[in-house]
Amino acid sequence: MEYIMGDYKTLIEKCVSFAAQFICIPQTELLFDDCPSNRFPTMSNAAESCVYPVKGKDGYYLHGRVIFNRPWFEKSWNGHKTDGNTGGEPCVFLKSI
Repeated sequence: MEYIMGDYKTLIEKCVSFAAQFICIPQTELLFDDCPSNRFPTMSNAAESCVYPVKGKDGYYLHGRVIFNRPWFEKSWNGHKTDGNTGGEPCVFLKSI
């Protein structure tokens, strides 16, 4: 697994920021895993996620992790813009996940 960087990360963060206006989303790590792999043996699964408690100095807080199937993500990318000028809904890319 590796952390998602660059335009891919920018697009996902914009979608998460939009969704956070309506729901509570914990701090989240964004990662890629290859396919085929133990986690993604086929292209039929786009991503997996989990939320777990982490102990901090002031108690527990939630932390999230989303792991995307790299080949699925790259195939679905289709050059989506990350400059904020999407021409429509900001999260249309992630609706298929």
